[in-house]
Amino acid sequence: MLKKIAITLCLSTLLSSPLMADVPPYYLSASDRLVEKAHIALQADELFEALVTFEKAIVSNPKNIQAYHGLGQSHMALKNFDLALKYLDTGLLMEPSSLPLLKDRGLTLIALQDESAAKEVLDKMRFICEDKPCGSGDELEHALTIALQEKVAEINPE
Repeated sequence: MLKKIAITLCLSTLLSSPLMADVPPYYLSASDRLVEKAHIALQADELFEALVTFEKAIVSNPKNIQAYHGLGQSHMALKNFDLALKYLDTGLLMEPSSLPLLKDRGLTLIALQDESAAKEVLDKMRFICEDKPCGSGDELEHALTIALQEKVAEINPE
């Protein structure tokens, strides 16, 4: 019985991993299938459908990090940056070193004009990637550079 529980826990952890993107649908949990459906809606710019489906995925599995990330991305697309930050932070509570979550958190902070907090996120990403090239911070670093240039231009118009 204990062995069966251990195997089930290992499989659930493995199947909820982003590395399992090509797993046949019949091996995915209900929550993971909902996340896939929501990502399709998000890519098709069906934002309300994506929001509802990501929320259903969270109800199905409150520990589904990809669902919180997707919900954050959906709110980013709707320019609901405070809500986006809430869901991205919830995902980061469960997986603090998730580079995709950190990147989107940094981009959201830039949208909220909190460049210093975005810089802290970028520094954390660099620390995580210190021993390996991961390039995940490139997009955030570029957005941060542009935001700071725009701020300087506002202060010192030419």
